[in-house]
Amino acid sequence: MEYSSLDFQITRSPEASPYTYRASILNDGNVVASNDFELRPDLKLFQMLKSIEKKVTESPEEPKKHKEKAETQEEKDREEPHVEFGKMLYSMVFSGQLGEYFNKSIQEVQENGSGLRISLRFGEDVPEISALPWEYLHDDEDFLIRRRNILISRLPAGVKKKKLEPLDSVLRMLVIISGPDDPRISPLNTEKEQEIILEAVDKLQRDQKIKVDFTEDATFENVEGYLNEQDYHIIHFTGHGISIDGKGNLVFENEDQKARLIDNKTLSDLFSERGIRLVVLSSCESAKGSNKEAFGDLASMLSKRGIPAVVAMQYSVLDDVATKFAYNFYRAIASGKPVDLALKEARLVMKNLENGNGLDFATPVLYLSDCNCVNVGNLKPEPSEFVFKPMMLPDLQVMEKGFVARRKELRLLEKGFKSDVKRAAIIHGFGGIGKTVLATRFALKMGYYFEGTLGIKFTPTTRPEDILNKFNSFLLMKGRPELNQILNQQFPLEVKTTLLVEILKQIRLLVIFDNFEDCLNEERNDIENPELKAFIQQLLNNTTRNTKFLITTRYDFDPLDGRLAAGIEHISLPELHFPQTNWLMNNFTELAYLGIQKKKKIYDVIGGHPWTIGQFAVLASSQGVDDLLLELEPLQKKLIEFTLLEKSFSKLNQEAKKLLLSASIFEEAVPVEALSWIIGNEKDQSLSVGESLNKLFQWGLISKEQEYDKGVYSEHTIVKDFALKKLEKNGLDKKELLIRAARYYENLVAQNRNLWDHLRARDYYYQAEDWESANEVVESTIEYLIRWGHIELAMNLLNESINTTSGDTKTNAEFNLARIYCFLGDLNTTLKICNNVKYRYEQKMDNKGVAVALHAIGIIHQHQGDYEEAMKNYRQSMEIEKELGDKSGIAKTLHQLGNIHQLQGKYDEAVKDYNQSLKIGEELGDKSVIAYSLHSLGMIHHRQGNYGKAVRNYNQSLKIKEDLGDEGGIAYTLHQLGMINQDQGNYEEAVNNYNQSLKIEEELGDKSGVAKTLHQLGTVHYQQGNCEEAVKSYNQSLKMKEELGDKDGIAVTLHELGIINEDEKEYLIALRNYLISVSLFEQLNSPNKEIVARSLARLRNKMGEEEFDAELEKLVNE
Repeated sequence: MEYSSLDFQITRSPEASPYTYRASILNDGNVVASNDFELRPDLKLFQMLKSIEKKVTESPEEPKKHKEKAETQEEKDREEPHVEFGKMLYSMVFSGQLGEYFNKSIQEVQENGSGLRISLRFGEDVPEISALPWEYLHDDEDFLIRRRNILISRLPAGVKKKKLEPLDSVLRMLVIISGPDDPRISPLNTEKEQEIILEAVDKLQRDQKIKVDFTEDATFENVEGYLNEQDYHIIHFTGHGISIDGKGNLVFENEDQKARLIDNKTLSDLFSERGIRLVVLSSCESAKGSNKEAFGDLASMLSKRGIPAVVAMQYSVLDDVATKFAYNFYRAIASGKPVDLALKEARLVMKNLENGNGLDFATPVLYLSDCNCVNVGNLKPEPSEFVFKPMMLPDLQVMEKGFVARRKELRLLEKGFKSDVKRAAIIHGFGGIGKTVLATRFALKMGYYFEGTLGIKFTPTTRPEDILNKFNSFLLMKGRPELNQILNQQFPLEVKTTLLVEILKQIRLLVIFDNFEDCLNEERNDIENPELKAFIQQLLNNTTRNTKFLITTRYDFDPLDGRLAAGIEHISLPELHFPQTNWLMNNFTELAYLGIQKKKKIYDVIGGHPWTIGQFAVLASSQGVDDLLLELEPLQKKLIEFTLLEKSFSKLNQEAKKLLLSASIFEEAVPVEALSWIIGNEKDQSLSVGESLNKLFQWGLISKEQEYDKGVYSEHTIVKDFALKKLEKNGLDKKELLIRAARYYENLVAQNRNLWDHLRARDYYYQAEDWESANEVVESTIEYLIRWGHIELAMNLLNESINTTSGDTKTNAEFNLARIYCFLGDLNTTLKICNNVKYRYEQKMDNKGVAVALHAIGIIHQHQGDYEEAMKNYRQSMEIEKELGDKSGIAKTLHQLGNIHQLQGKYDEAVKDYNQSLKIGEELGDKSVIAYSLHSLGMIHHRQGNYGKAVRNYNQSLKIKEDLGDEGGIAYTLHQLGMINQDQGNYEEAVNNYNQSLKIEEELGDKSGVAKTLHQLGTVHYQQGNCEEAVKSYNQSLKMKEELGDKDGIAVTLHELGIINEDEKEYLIALRNYLISVSLFEQLNSPNKEIVARSLARLRNKMGEEEFDAELEKLVNE
């Protein structure tokens, strides 16, 4: 299809309004049609864009929901925010003269059977317009970008279209896949990404028309090195984007494989002026919300710096969708299609993906100045000398596709071999853990580096002569006949080996000795055959350069008896973690389409052992996953036989057995100190484990990983299950071990103050049925869990304490649970629990407990608007606190009294209460009391119009709350800052504050906070003239306030609804809302009753006295 060009430009209109823009269609730079339109950055637009972003980054439904989804999609499209936005934008922009010209252009190309290539150009003075997702333009029939005869790209203002010289030599592509081994960054399936790209360009590779390089380390220095050594036409980056203070950064790696942020300016400098023609910036699921700045801004910068085509994701996409996009995009490029047409094809694939979300087709954004910049039509094969790189891997398992994880190990091998620091590596681990697959994957990955690869599978009968014969066959393929000339002559073995070593030193080969455990002695710590041992030692000792050796074995050993220890890498393979296991499960049809929760359940039961996952998939194909999970014994028995677990255990001495069995109590990987502690006793708390640990390590029964800078040890799931079953038979008490594990973590917490380590201690106490100790941990951590927003976890822990304890312990747990119910707005449940707790404290004459319960009951009445009853409870609480000398309690009660005085408009009394509370907080050094007192003083200043002082107090409070990690308090203060910005007309900043607050409140499950924030958003809508949206927000807020029994909140929202009713001349509805509002305020003795009274007086004037009085009487008598 032929495409004609249409340039579409948007600039600021010369009209006075800052929100008026001019859209123009250009022909050879001249305006042929234009239209002025107004687009205000109001709350409605903001919420629409937020809804699009939320939906476009959602995970797809499980397969069973797809049928229902397909049936309802057409109906749902009408309700979706991306459709609403696309239609709104199209109707605003494509109207008048411009709309007529555009429709005529579309009609012409349809009649001609051709297409339209639209270039969107945005002026430098309208960044807010260019930031919109124009790819969702919708003409009431369909999205423009989904039509095959319309291609849409962008181009920054001032950048001219160009026509580069066509490529005539090999196309060079650099792929940067950044997946730091960093807990702050979600892992990426880097191997799958590589496979997808290579598969897409396979034909070009076979024709020697493309050369693809992968940067194994995505460090900035490594990428820069690649770019300095070679001129590339295509750069592909897959990784994460992060926005900090509105500035975009891409996540690269540092030398330690941790995350390193590189800002967009640095990256644009790195990629520009190098002859690069296409840059693709792809992101994954965890980059939600940051792509606009991290990827979009960089794309625009690169386009301005002269790169003719840049593809970036304006929203993040699921990892699987991103790889399918890459495959289809590059496959289209490889078939000779222009960049924009290739992108079109990839978009349509994204739209139709079964596991897509239906919105991500518009996620890719294209900046384009030359659509044919990477056209491969004229490419000629690269003239190069033929180099034969034989790969002999008979009997070795090779996984060309579907390989997952082990990136850390691959990097370790590459770094060690390339630097010549290591001459050999031993990959050891449990049977079926993936040793051979890792070795052969490394061979495939490093094919560009080594001149050939030889794999030899060892058996118990393997002799040096057998190995020499295999080497000879391989070397003959390489054109090296030297060994063959003496192999069958009567020379000593040592002479033949020496010649082999000399040849290996001249050629860069990779040699894999697989299944080497079959050649080890009964103790699995040495080579059994003396002749074979001498041969292997001569090879490893004397091959000092070029050729490298990989040895795979179930059992670790030292082939050189302690010599040249630094020259041999020992790599222990642990189980796969869940993300990597999930990728592996996706290789099996029986498991690939299970939901993530079901996959996690399988992982929790059988672990991340690759062979076991494969066997599980085979059995699941006939038994079904759920049935198989219920009856795992046959699979476990098969696994024990396959791994020779029982035999390995029998070879251990008593100390090693005790360590293996005791360590099975740990559910997580632990450092050596934990292992030392778990086998200790009251007399000797920590015993030496070095020798036993080495034994377990050597036998493959325990594995080691690096966690930050520390080594941690763990048992494979099958080993752990095996060991736990043997505890009692070997004289070990599981309960005692669980308590020792708990005490280890308690001791650790005394040093590191880590909440999660403390909760680990609780979990081990709980498993040991030491309920009191478990609850003590809950009591000491509950404040932090609530403050940091882990509400559901806190409630689960408290309910478990309530169900397993009695007496005071149970009462305290119930009271803490009541506090959470209050926070969540379930005031009836809270009051019921608190009254019950108060009664128990009174029966035991526990005055402190009574005071705390009275305080809590006062808060409930305050939330319900019963200020008199609240004051009564607070004062009773205060009397007891004074008797007890409980300064902290007094400070908190003074604060609550201040809150009621503030609600009643008694600001002087409120300030007095808050200052007294603040003074006590400062004396005690109680940061929480200080933060909330400052916040409340800020509210008084705010109500009195002293905005400067209010903001100062709020910011002081906010900083303390951030230091404390008090999420609920942060949300509260952000809400108040939003109100100040709103009062001052700074709506954009106000909405930003409210949305930050709302996000935290929703995460915390804080209904009261959500209701208040929804109310304020309704007010913003109203002030911006969007009455329909305002009513929607108010009604959402009102519903929640009614559920909470929040009388004051109900009254406030009804008053605002009444104002809108009055504006829209719905006087009777307005009157009803005003009356209910004023009645509630009168019950609460709130000063707001006078505000509503003024609204009623105004309404009376509009309706006329006679009609007003008549309707009022009707309503009063209802």
